[in-house]
Amino acid sequence: MFAIVTIPLTSSAHRDELDRAYTTTSHLSHLNHVPGLFAAVVTAVTFTFIATGCVGSYHRLVTLDNGEMSSAYRDLKARRYSLALVKYLLILQQEPSGPEAEESKFRLGECYFHMRSYLEAGAQFQRYLSDCPEGVFAADARQYLGKLQEIEQRERERERLRKEEIRKRLGHWREASRKEPTSAEAAAQVGHAFWDLEQYGEATQEYLRAINLEPDRRYGKLISQRLSFDEDGTVTVLTPEELARLERERNPIVVFNRHSYRGGGRDLFSSEPRWFIVTGQLVNRSSHAVRDVGVLVTILDFAGHVLDSADHRVGTVKPGQIRAFSVRFTEFENIYNIDRYECKPVFE
Repeated sequence: MFAIVTIPLTSSAHRDELDRAYTTTSHLSHLNHVPGLFAAVVTAVTFTFIATGCVGSYHRLVTLDNGEMSSAYRDLKARRYSLALVKYLLILQQEPSGPEAEESKFRLGECYFHMRSYLEAGAQFQRYLSDCPEGVFAADARQYLGKLQEIEQRERERERLRKEEIRKRLGHWREASRKEPTSAEAAAQVGHAFWDLEQYGEATQEYLRAINLEPDRRYGKLISQRLSFDEDGTVTVLTPEELARLERERNPIVVFNRHSYRGGGRDLFSSEPRWFIVTGQLVNRSSHAVRDVGVLVTILDFAGHVLDSADHRVGTVKPGQIRAFSVRFTEFENIYNIDRYECKPVFE
């Protein structure tokens, strides 16, 4: 007999909200000349634009004759979509109204579209049309929205066909299992089909039936990845949500919202930077308190050589708690040799 741990399949209120933004390395070589650029990236996750005056169809197209607009447009045409997106966000922060703002709103949608971030693209084009219903790019925005609808329809059709094939496979193996109730292979295949349909409870029952018929089945490639057996006979069902929870418990501390900047002139008459600062936040995404938490910050040159590192400690972090950190580097031969930095969480 097995005791089964029931895993809730609905997503929790905080389901991986922060995970999407958690990374450990930042590159600076293309971004250092734009003040506040990293702040713009963070703002991109949640920003909403205030209503601004948008130019109508009687205005000419923006000529892209200023440096920032030209640079962003070149990046867009060169398929450097991530870099173009950041620049357009910065332009909107600096110029929230006018023809440059209008074009930037539309170009942001293009960046998201070509990056295959279709939800963000759709929201951005809708936002553009809401702000500028008769804008210069209104027709183009509607055309993109039409393309997004076609993409969504194709995805739905592919998903429908995929599930239809799985149900056919399920029907075949259920019939085989009915004819040969002692077949461990048939039971396992029925379990696989249920799992692919995200019916994890039914899949688990079939997997356990296959194991009862043939004990070595528990070590099979798929079953061993989907069921965990404790020494006392307890079975944990490793649904995608349960795997995410286990990952949060194994790696509870993550770094996010990171920024870097140079500063500190040598004297009152010089703007030559003398220090390099990295700031950010740590969060405990697990269900237990973590002690002696910190972050190891490393700065590297263009070749990947370590220039310096510092271990900043913040102490005990409770579940869900967020702590800030700031690390200053001053021991380097040439500050412009710093190409990127890494932030690695450490804890007891």
